[in-house]
Amino acid sequence: MRNRQIKQVGIVGAGQWGTTLAWLCSLKCEDVRLYDYKPERAKLIQQTRKNKDFTGDFEIPGNVSVHSDLEHVIGSAQIILVVVPSQSMRATAKAISQFCTPSQYLVHGTKGLEQKTHKRMSEVLLEETACLRVGVLSGPNLADEILNGLPAASVIASRFDEVIEGVQNLLSSPRFLVFGNHDIVGVEWVGTLKNILALATGMIHELKLGQNTQALILTRGIAEIELLFKKLGASSETLLGLAGLGDIFATCTSQQSRNFRAGVLLAQGQGAVEVQNQVHATVEGLHTIRAVLDFKDEHKLDLPIIEALGRCAFQGKGALDEVQKILARIPGLEKVV
Repeated sequence: MRNRQIKQVGIVGAGQWGTTLAWLCSLKCEDVRLYDYKPERAKLIQQTRKNKDFTGDFEIPGNVSVHSDLEHVIGSAQIILVVVPSQSMRATAKAISQFCTPSQYLVHGTKGLEQKTHKRMSEVLLEETACLRVGVLSGPNLADEILNGLPAASVIASRFDEVIEGVQNLLSSPRFLVFGNHDIVGVEWVGTLKNILALATGMIHELKLGQNTQALILTRGIAEIELLFKKLGASSETLLGLAGLGDIFATCTSQQSRNFRAGVLLAQGQGAVEVQNQVHATVEGLHTIRAVLDFKDEHKLDLPIIEALGRCAFQGKGALDEVQKILARIPGLEKVV
């Protein structure tokens, strides 16, 4: 598929980001097929050309068709994009494994880890499907802004140059830049770790501790991610790039972010279960905290900010008290990245 036009794309997951990607694909691809697991909703979207549940009155282009037949969506697609919550990824991968082939490119746009195994999404896809060439699309991509025509950029990470080039050819436009990266481990991990920082900045915002404190927590939180990156074998360049600092900046400064909103609720004294129920969508940052705390114990890492967030979310500790404990630590030499 190098330097060849992509004639058919299958997108699994008709949520906000999946629908946004369908629109972006439609600008370059003549046949975009979007899968919704709810037949009645798929039919309604196809008829009205609007995905009211996720993208409001945005009109879906005519070359995007919506189906609840998974084989029809992905069976003959050159590129398959999977955009489902992380905790649904394995079941989705098993479902699509019946219809996908080794020749297809399989790319996910999910930021999160599998809850029980802490595996990255590309690892799950490789385990459950016959696809050999996988990738991840990640970056500072607030769907509302993209659908409103505002410029944005993303990163396609894969070990395979043909996957990178194929997705760049498919999605790149003057309004949506797509950069390539071979560090799939770093791109997937930072895409989920930034959700922890969004929890922290939402909490600081709600506590009204000011921009200085927010800058402190955000900067030291990035230093904690760098410690994790060294143990994971990920690249510091990825952390400093669009999928890293770019996504961190967008997520941690936007009150549209569900993890930012979840941090606000944590600061109000609500625990992880209450927060999850109120947000009405998967709060990936909460799952990621558990994964990082397990990893921290195994590798004996000092991650005070992430540990403090864990105590607020899962042990009922007060947010203000936990922030004050962080501020009371005696600083040593500053090391960020």
